[in-house]
Amino acid sequence: MDLFSLAQAMPAPQTAQQIQEQLRQTLFAHAGTYILWLFLAQVVTVVSYWLASCVVAGEEASIKNAVKVWLLYLVITVVVFIVGGAIAAIAAGSHSEAAAGAIVVIVLLLVLFAVPMNVYAIGFLRATGFLVITIVLGVIGQAGLGVAMGTSIKDQLAVMEKLQSLQAGKAILPDGTSPDGASAPADALPGELQAGDRGRTLPERQKGLDMMYEELKKRRLALKENDQAARSKYDQQAARYLALLARLKADAGQPAQ
Repeated sequence: MDLFSLAQAMPAPQTAQQIQEQLRQTLFAHAGTYILWLFLAQVVTVVSYWLASCVVAGEEASIKNAVKVWLLYLVITVVVFIVGGAIAAIAAGSHSEAAAGAIVVIVLLLVLFAVPMNVYAIGFLRATGFLVITIVLGVIGQAGLGVAMGTSIKDQLAVMEKLQSLQAGKAILPDGTSPDGASAPADALPGELQAGDRGRTLPERQKGLDMMYEELKKRRLALKENDQAARSKYDQQAARYLALLARLKADAGQPAQ
């Protein structure tokens, strides 16, 4: 099939809302896997606290205290971020915003040491040992959990990231980069520069593709049977459209059709 015939049969591009809905369906279809992974990750964290406390805290080491440490870390971290975020919002645009961020970081560092020191009645050096051992055990445990769960959880997290990015109006690139713009050929179609600019959001690129599609339909109807030059130019433009459509689907995590 030549490009002319292919362009005649090409489907109308999907809207950003349709892509978003497909991502949601994928996410919900495997929600159980993510919930299980999230639960097991917390279990690994608590076990890491318990094993670390067995090394540095002696008789104070227990699963109960490990759960207590986990809860304290969780509650205090949430409170600190809420208060810090409120302060940063109030001080937005001023030098105080940076100071608020620095205070949040300092408080969280203090909490890292203060919680095990308080729960296990240990000193600063033992608390440091507790944190080091916890980090090592946590990394090992999470790696083992990743192997046990297979690649499904990685795929699930990738879908969540793309869905969040679509909702936020941001483009996700496979290599993690965000180019500032794209150059257009001399015979660019309306919307082609916009559709090919990976620095734009996915909905913006979709609008560019919509413009290209409508223009291609008009030019196809206007083609004369023996005008090979116009036919060749149209084929090239249709090929660029199909390439940009495939790129958008790839960036949105859709399989090519």
